[in-house]
Parts: sequence; structure tokens; C-alpha cells
Amino acid sequence: MDNRNVDADEWERRLGIQIRELRLRHNLTQAEVARRANIDRTTVGRIENGEGGSISSLVQITRALSREDWLDTFAPATPAVSPMQQLRERQRREATQRQRARRQAETS
Repeated sequence: MDNRNVDADEWERRLGIQIRELRLRHNLTQAEVARRANIDRTTVGRIENGEGGSISSLVQITRALSREDWLDTFAPATPAVSPMQQLRERQRREATQRQRARRQAETS
């Protein structure tokens, strides 16, 4: 599915639907999620209805629903060393390693 042309309102609507479905699967009310997330119940309702909300509220709700993995998809951890840096370093080491001459087979 090509999501490049999806506007912010549609993303908010989609996220809201997913949050509502997850909340209902956990058999929780909006008030229970709000209490766990330490936010107002109306904020949960607005986010579920795709009416916006702060990033902070979204983070708190996903944590209250035990879906921190969703946050990792938004902001994955960056490796301390990039894969390209690792490749360049390995190539540099290989290029500077001393090469030994092979013994030639003795002919009798």
C-alpha cells in the first residue's frame, strides 16, 4: 500500500481506529486507559475519533495499552555506528593486512 499521499487527518483517523480496537481487545474503557495514561478521558476519545492530540498523549496511551513497540516504528533507535562505517572499516583493515606469498609446489 502506498501511503505517501495520505494526509495527516487520515493518519490520525487510522491511528484512532487502531487505538480504539486495541483498547476494546483489552476490554478497557476510555476512562481506564486515561487513568493508566495519566491523561483526561476526553483526550483518549479525541484521539480515537481522529480529532488530534499531542504526541505526548499518544505516547502515554500506547504505553497504557502496552504497545511501546509502536513507538519504535515511529522512532527506531539509530545504531551507534552506521553499517556503512562498519563496512568501510572492514575494507580498510583488509586492505592493510599483510599478504603472504604462497609456496610453489616443488617439482621432482
